[in-house]
Amino acid sequence: MSRAVLFGLGASIPVALVFGILADPFGLSWGLVVVGLIGGFVIGAAVVQGAYNGRFHLVVPRVRWLAALVAVIAWLAATLVAYVGSQLFYQAATSPLADRLSIGGFFDYLNGAVFSPSILGLAVMAFMAWRGAR
Repeated sequence: MSRAVLFGLGASIPVALVFGILADPFGLSWGLVVVGLIGGFVIGAAVVQGAYNGRFHLVVPRVRWLAALVAVIAWLAATLVAYVGSQLFYQAATSPLADRLSIGGFFDYLNGAVFSPSILGLAVMAFMAWRGAR
């Protein structure tokens, strides 16, 4: 099961980077659903590859839920990437970047992400990871 976690987290890094970069610096909103669809499938397939290494297997609910959990972690990492990108490319900034980045600011950004199309990207990513882990 540890290989499944490692494979899933390994696949979630590029998914989180693409999702996060397209979310804020590029401002893609409804397209994040498509990114979540593809990224969730990639995460689910990676978890299954790590768990079974191509051998025949039955569908195990524990592996499916692990893939969905990894997708949620990838979305949180993508939100962190989007937050840093939003502060990095903020055009009217008068303070240095280190002063603008804070944990409170991230939680405010995360609160705003919950009420945006990004949350639909999370839902689709978690569902596709769960569905893809067969």
